[in-house]
Amino acid sequence: SIRGDEQQKTEQRNREWPSLTGSWVYSPRSGVQNVLSSVSGQLQYRVIKRSNLLPSLGAFGGVSEAQAVQTENNSTELSPSFTVVWAGGVSTTASYSSRSTERITSGNVTNTDSEDWSGVVSFAFRPPRSLVRLRNQIRTTLSFFSSKLAVCLLRPDTEECRSVSDSRRRQIDVRLDSGFSETLRGGATFSYTLTDVRHTSDKLSQIVFSIFFDVRLLAGEVR
Repeated sequence: SIRGDEQQKTEQRNREWPSLTGSWVYSPRSGVQNVLSSVSGQLQYRVIKRSNLLPSLGAFGGVSEAQAVQTENNSTELSPSFTVVWAGGVSTTASYSSRSTERITSGNVTNTDSEDWSGVVSFAFRPPRSLVRLRNQIRTTLSFFSSKLAVCLLRPDTEECRSVSDSRRRQIDVRLDSGFSETLRGGATFSYTLTDVRHTSDKLSQIVFSIFFDVRLLAGEVR
């Protein structure tokens, strides 16, 4: 790069190691099949290191390597997930994701930690005919999501990482849908979200309920 009349040499280094991804599937062959159909899992783990070295201009416009500005970004990621399919078509999925990032600039360290949890249960059922008569089963999905994001700053003259922000969110979703005829499909959704912004002592809860219909129109020509 060029600044003024001087040509600067910027050094960048990137390393991603270790970087691992694994998955496995288990399908029982014995009498367990009456309860359990399959189990699968996946795991990802990565360590990423990035550094930039940018020399600064001296008092007379020259490049000073002694006053070079170095920035480092180090992060570690871990994300396992599991899926279990039970007898009768019931599916359950659970996943977790964690990311820890350290950014170093001019001796100041900014730490960012994030965590995500999620779970999903899916199944289909047919209500009693005494209540309602449907041509198809009701497909149901229950999901839960939780997240956390925290940022703190560590200065060179202190050992305590001072909190800058801390926010958390939890959400529950329920979805029901079924086909009433060949051209009409509908259902309902329910969602509850709680947002907790701890560094400002703010909390926000939200409830959303909706009903939807999907109409499919067919047109043709008879000859």
